[in-house]
Amino acid sequence: MKFGSHTKQFLFGMILIIPLLFLANLAHAKVIDPDPSGTTVLTSCGELAYPGTYLINSVLTNTDNLDPCITITSDDVIIGGDGSVGFNQDISATGLLPGDRGLNFTLQDITFSGDVSSQGNGEAFGGTITFGGDADLSGTAIASSTIFNGNSYNEGDITASSTIFNGSSYNDSNGTVNGDAVLIIMVESIGLKLLPSKMTLGVRLR
Repeated sequence: MKFGSHTKQFLFGMILIIPLLFLANLAHAKVIDPDPSGTTVLTSCGELAYPGTYLINSVLTNTDNLDPCITITSDDVIIGGDGSVGFNQDISATGLLPGDRGLNFTLQDITFSGDVSSQGNGEAFGGTITFGGDADLSGTAIASSTIFNGNSYNEGDITASSTIFNGSSYNDSNGTVNGDAVLIIMVESIGLKLLPSKMTLGVRLR
């Protein structure tokens, strides 16, 4: 099939425009500069483009109606809470352009009831979401893998190729884990709602 010059120009224009559509929402997200002295306190929604530790100790403002509220565009981001404020807005570390992989980040000491994701764009791999400290997932998580450390636990809905529960972390009786493999190491108590887990390894109930 042969294309005329106008058709070729149209197709070329679409090739240029489509990536911009992926970035349209991100373009409105303010990049939050990290505090050079250490932990950065978040007060509003935006883009986390640098590795580091970010603290949520109050409800974030979202004057630009960003969705997701927080977009992560760097590996090694840690989002922590002080245990007094729950977070019910969405966080995404999913690849923005075709071929971009999902990014790895951590949620710790925070009660999270929004949607969190780290998926690859197109054929790219997703990332790893780690829950640490006293983190509580009561929303949804979609990633290549999820890891629970410390006293963290899941009472929400996880979709991941692999999920690991370490130490005293556990899957609550209300929590659902969808994936190919679930590895549970030295767990205090487990709600066994693993659907449709093809493999469960190292289960130890105490």
